Amino acid sequence: MATARRRLAGTGTQTAGLAFGGEASAAVTAVTEEYDGSAWTAGGNMNTARRYPGSAGTQTAGLAFGGGTTPVTGATEQYDGTSWTNTTSMATARQALGGCGTQTSGLAFGGQTTVNTAVTEEFTGASAPTPTASILTTS
Repeated sequence: MATARRRLAGTGTQTAGLAFGGEASAAVTAVTEEYDGSAWTAGGNMNTARRYPGSAGTQTAGLAFGGGTTPVTGATEQYDGTSWTNTTSMATARQALGGCGTQTSGLAFGGQTTVNTAVTEEFTGASAPTPTASILTTS
């Protein structure tokens, strides 16, 4: 990668990867990079810089949701292979969450608000993420 960082997210495949967000040094970043199987190139930066975001999708149809800013955010953005577009935020703002699926059928689950959470939200691409479970787990 051109930008060394930690606490980032990624999605895609071995020959079409997408890396975004995280921390470069101590600063939260919005940097996005695309991988073609042999080299990284710059992509369009996210609108909201964040660390520990959730992710889903592909290099040309990606999702970034939640993450650590100050405070944690529920911001959700869609990537089209060139730029990020803000969409409706998740109902539960959180960081360090899991994600899976595609841009039109994704899941955001778990994570940390101020405590660990078991909330799961669905993303259809056409509408806001909607909660499908709201069980709060503390540990």
